[in-house]
Amino acid sequence: MLKLGCAAERGFDFIVGLFLLVIGLLFTIVSFTILPVVGLVVALPILAGAFKFFSGFKGQSCFIS
Repeated sequence: MLKLGCAAERGFDFIVGLFLLVIGLLFTIVSFTILPVVGLVVALPILAGAFKFFSGFKGQSCFIS
């Protein structure tokens, strides 16, 4: 069973990753419709940050001892 700290950390990472994914997708849509270069330059780092949070490093509380 997951420890409480691990569950909280995974929940936080999921929420932040989901938020960044939504923002990144919005900027991607804007980059294709309104600002072709600027929107894509902003969207790519945001999407990379979202995927980092989805598959990021889990702290010591998530390891089985």
